[in-house]
Amino acid sequence: SALPEAILDANVILVGEWHTHAGIHRFQTDLLKELINNNPDTALSMEQFTRDKQPVVDDYLASQIGEQILIKQGGAWPNYESDYRPLVELAKDSDIDIIASNAPKS
Repeated sequence: SALPEAILDANVILVGEWHTHAGIHRFQTDLLKELINNNPDTALSMEQFTRDKQPVVDDYLASQIGEQILIKQGGAWPNYESDYRPLVELAKDSDIDIIASNAPKS
């Protein structure tokens, strides 16, 4: 429930994951929540979305499109709703940026 000082002072925090592991995804959301509480200038970088989908992600965060459009046009993975939606919704509710960071397949 408390973040180590080294994390609070870091410019970048890389969190690996075990895809489709519910506990890992819950940890990621809990960690993001604590980071935002300690620094509202936090941004979230996600491999869930490719770089070319950044405008779609931005439009969703700005409430210019709905979630189903984000999922379809953003190329969300099949496990988006169960594993990544909590992170995206926390970022949206907290008004923080999401960086679409994965390389496009092309």
